[in-house]
Order: sequence, then structure tokens, then C-alpha cells
Amino acid sequence: AMAGILLLIAFLPKINGALLTIPNPVLGGFLVFALGLVFIEGIQTLVRAGLDPQKSMVAGLAFGIGLGMQHENLLAGFLPEPWGTLLGNGITVGTATAIVLTALVDLSRARPQRLETTLQLSALREIDEFLQSVASKMGWGSGATEKLRSAGEEALAVLSSAHSDQTPDSTRLIITARAENGDAELEFTTVSDETNIEDRLAYLEDEPETVDPSDISFRLLRHYASSVRHQKYQSVDILTIMVAG
Repeated sequence: AMAGILLLIAFLPKINGALLTIPNPVLGGFLVFALGLVFIEGIQTLVRAGLDPQKSMVAGLAFGIGLGMQHENLLAGFLPEPWGTLLGNGITVGTATAIVLTALVDLSRARPQRLETTLQLSALREIDEFLQSVASKMGWGSGATEKLRSAGEEALAVLSSAHSDQTPDSTRLIITARAENGDAELEFTTVSDETNIEDRLAYLEDEPETVDPSDISFRLLRHYASSVRHQKYQSVDILTIMVAG
């Protein structure tokens, strides 16, 4: 919400001008508080998404360029008002830098492989053949291939359990696979209920003596995958797992 307000201010010069009438100490205190919230939220988003060298580079450059532009607006002398002030805003420039760099990084990656099927256990054979194809194209040996196939099987079991109250034929499952520094990143996208898989994975460490039978697939998935991340966007579940080669 705070980021949206700041973006609104950045793109509406009249609101920006009205804020200039506020005493500097009051406005300064508000900006410190607002930017602090935006910074913390950004760090939390990065941590949830998982940091790798590419994402770290994008975040660092975007933050550095935005901070530098906020300190000294280099565009003010080249563009007429209000565009010089608008496009010289640190938040605007930092956001644009992050978007452009993210797009360039995505373009530099190999095109991900994709499979679309239904969320039901009968789709296991189709998913297994897809994962064998992924491992073959990455040049993996039999041991790494078996681990990838097992991770896919347990991911399907986890998602099927989470959606057991829904009609299988009506629930689509989209799997994308891409290579990440010699490892395989699998992304399972499907319709979600209120169960957050990442929370259940975290709770497994807290109750070692009373294991629910339904948690067996969670434990196996965590065993085969080097990392497991679950994200929820309204009615969409995204289960991302990383399998080391």
C-alpha cells in the first residue's frame, strides 16, 4: 500500500507540489518511515523468492541507481518539466531498472520446458516421462534423474492431497522446468485451497514425535529437493522446488 502511494505521488506532479507545502521536518519523518517500510517489504519479497547471483545483481543495481538518482537528479537538465523531476525520481528509476534487468536476465536464460496436465495421480506417468526428458536434456546421470523423478512424484502427491476436495478433472496442473547453474528448478502451478504447503514444511521440525501420515510426502519432498518454496496468489498455488544435479 505504501509503495502504491509513493508511486502515485511520483506520477502526479500536483500531489508532489502539494507535499512541498508541508514543513520539511514533518515530511522528512514521513519519508523515513515510508521508505523504511518499502525497503523492508522489498527485502522480505527477495528472501521469499530466493536469492541467486542474478537476482542479487538486479536488486543491488536497482537499489544503487535509484539511490544515486535520488541524491542527484541527472535527468533534470536534459528533460523539460515535469518529466525531468518525474523520471528523475529515485523510486521510479529504481523500479524501471529492476524491470529492465529482470527482463534481460530472463531473456538470457534457456527457454523453460513446459507440461500442462490435470491434477490427479493418474497423470504421474505423463509427468514422469516429462521429467526424464528434462534430465536427459540437462545431461544428468541415472542417480540425479531418479532424484528428479522422485521429487516430481512427491510434489504431485502433496498437491493432490491439498486439493483432495476438488474435482480432479477440473484442476489444471502446469509444470515448468528450467536449468539453474546445473540444478533443475521445477515450478508446479495449480489452483490452491487455504493450506500453505510451506507452513506445513516448517512445522515438521516442531513436532517430530507426532507425525501425521499425510506429512510423509512433505518429508520425502524435502529429502529429494534442495529447496521447497510455496507461494499463494489468491486462488493460484505455486510450488517451486530445486533439485541438485
